[in-house]
Amino acid sequence: SLQTKIAADGLTGLHGRPLQISTIQRILANPFYYGMFMYRGELYQGTHKPMISKKLFDRIQQVSQDHGKPRKNKDLKNLLFRNFAVCGECGYSITVERHIKKSGLKFIYYRCTKKSKTQKCSQHSFLRQEELAEQVKTTVQKVSLNDSERDKCLEILDEWKNENGQSSDLLICSLKAELSAVKAKINKLTDAYLESVFETEEFQEKKNSLMREKKDIEEKIDCFRLKGDRWFELTKKWILEANQAQNIASGENFAEMQNFLKKVGLNRKIKDRRLAVEFNPPWNFIANRGVIRPKQNPAEGRADDFSPRYTEMRGRWDLNPRSSP
Repeated sequence: SLQTKIAADGLTGLHGRPLQISTIQRILANPFYYGMFMYRGELYQGTHKPMISKKLFDRIQQVSQDHGKPRKNKDLKNLLFRNFAVCGECGYSITVERHIKKSGLKFIYYRCTKKSKTQKCSQHSFLRQEELAEQVKTTVQKVSLNDSERDKCLEILDEWKNENGQSSDLLICSLKAELSAVKAKINKLTDAYLESVFETEEFQEKKNSLMREKKDIEEKIDCFRLKGDRWFELTKKWILEANQAQNIASGENFAEMQNFLKKVGLNRKIKDRRLAVEFNPPWNFIANRGVIRPKQNPAEGRADDFSPRYTEMRGRWDLNPRSSP
């Protein structure tokens, strides 16, 4: 366990005893390690050198959240899609049930828990696990690229790189403008607080949110400065991941399929016995198999366009061309 590993590395409490789990959790949640600190409920920029990036800190918080409430060990064998989707009508979780007929045949199916006390859900149908498994496969297939499409995408990407010599200057300018706007908001918020417009608790909540946003933007600017051609590298990585999805969809590893869909999409819903996933950019471009139109000015894009999740492909790119009549 993490507690044991930390103790083995020499980090212990009083009398050489291992740190308590609660102490470890407080350490992992301390913003001091990415360059900020909390004082009287407010988040401040520190002058010390960060030990980790804000991005890594956020990943640690997500892992802690995912593993923070261990469940009792139950017989979960063969329950392939437990905690995978929610009801497409009421938004409550989809539960899995296992039934055994008198003949001995076993059936696993999924249905809405109907836990809403304010909304009557009309989803009475059950979805067999075998049907859901096929739908999961099909959904992964929707955002995959075959080998021919992969080669075409990589060829176009190389052309863009050779012709345009991608520069991050415009994006850095955009980020700096966004950073200035956030700093201005912090100043206005502080002035409003000093004039007693906000209560202390409300002020702290708003300021902490802006400070986190400021730190995120600063890290993105640093990333662009260090890696100007990162856009191409990550777009290439995305294309290869989309091609790998073809192999995932052709297999039987449903845990891997679920992890993939959680990574590339959100709002996984089941309604009328059909699975629907809202794909994040740029994965939705593949799912729609449409034309990706050019972005005239990269600075008009989102601040985190350098990420594969928000990369905007420039130029025309029809993944499913149709011949002229």
